[in-house]
This record gives sequence, structure tokens and C-alpha cells, in this order.
Amino acid sequence: HLLPLSAWGVGRPPARPHHGEDAVVPRLALVLFIKNEAARVPKGSTCLQWDNTRNLPSQCASKWSFSFVDRGGRLAPIEVDRGARVVRSDLRSLAEPAMVGEFGGTFDMILNNFVFEHVSRPLDGARGMYNLLKPGGIVLFLAPFLEKFHLCPPAGDYFRFTADGARMLFLEAGYEVVSTQRIGDSLTTSGYLMGFGLGDFDSRQKQKLLEPVDADSVSADDHGQEWLYLGVALVLRRPNAS
Repeated sequence: HLLPLSAWGVGRPPARPHHGEDAVVPRLALVLFIKNEAARVPKGSTCLQWDNTRNLPSQCASKWSFSFVDRGGRLAPIEVDRGARVVRSDLRSLAEPAMVGEFGGTFDMILNNFVFEHVSRPLDGARGMYNLLKPGGIVLFLAPFLEKFHLCPPAGDYFRFTADGARMLFLEAGYEVVSTQRIGDSLTTSGYLMGFGLGDFDSRQKQKLLEPVDADSVSADDHGQEWLYLGVALVLRRPNAS
């Protein structure tokens, strides 16, 4: 079998030391996205990341993680472990303000990185994060568009997101969309799907991992628009109370 050359591109030459999140192409995009957008996070913020806290920027004085709990479709209040700084819930419950309770409006920033493909009810997920945010709080959101099928037990693999689709999802949930970026271009995406790793791309391709998407300037016959990309990266804001 010729393709893929390597699952996720892991271990492709030339060998060089990687650390953690930048070992494959989408994870390098995550690292760059957080680095580029960290200035939006006020110093001393209370922040939440799905599953862990290792990617949260240094401005986050209080770092929390979200742990998914499968309740079989049953609505239930969130579980908050203040000592461990862990929020446990399912996203369907978070969409109901009564289930969030007094913990609503807690976070200045939420980092949601490559999670929503595993969310069976993405609008509920978007509304759930909205309920956890303070007014004026932001979400740094990344999701795949062209990506291999991959399970994340106990959740499945349900969706992929175009830039337009992700924008519309969060607009419907009540957010302001501050910026929309495309992860990768046609060349990077084609190589990644064939199993190429970071070592197969030169520095020019890596510098093009994040490019802004301007919906107002793109027409159906715009050949300058990339047809293929790996995913989307959005900065979202919960509007301030009027």
C-alpha cells in the first residue's frame, strides 16, 4: 500500500524533535492560532479548555478543563469540581441556562480545539459555551473541514465544518464572529491527506497555515479562493449586555 504514507503524518522525515501539539500539521496550526490570538485574552482571565489546560495562554490566571459526561440524553445540572478546576457535563445540558445555574458567565475565554466534529448536536454545543462565557468573553474555536474519520470514545465522529458553516452555526447561537481563518491551503491539505508530516513541508507552506477568510470578497468563480483546506479557526465573542 502506497498511501497514506503515515497515519496523521507522524514520524515523517526529516526527523526533528517535536513537542506535543506541533507534532502534526493541524496541531501546529493550533499552536500558531493561540500564539496569534493570545493578546485578545486579558491578563488574569479565567479560562476553560476541553479535556486539559496545556494550551491555555499565560494570561489565564485560573485554568479549568471540561470533561464530557455521557448522560444518555438526560438533562442534568453540570458538576463543578472547584478544587481540581474541572467542569463535567454533556453539551446538551449546557445549552439550558437552568442546568448551568450560577456557574453561567464564569469564563473570560474558552478554547475549543478540534472538538465539534465529535459533538452530535453542534448548535447545543455552541449555546452551551455561550452560557459559560462572561459577556464580552471570547471563544477560540478550531474544527476540521477535510480530515480523516476518527472516533473519540465515548463520542462518535459526526461533522466537518466549512468556514461558512462554522460562522453560521455561531451566529445562530448568538455570538459575534470576530475573525474567520482557513487552516492550510490546497497543497498542504492534499499532502496531509496522503500522509505527509511537518517534515515534508518547507517553511513557506508552514507560514501559510492560517489565512483570513473574507466572506464578502469571495465569489463562486473566484479562482484565488482555495478549494481545499484542512479546517477553520474562528475568534468568537459573546456580546456585552446592553
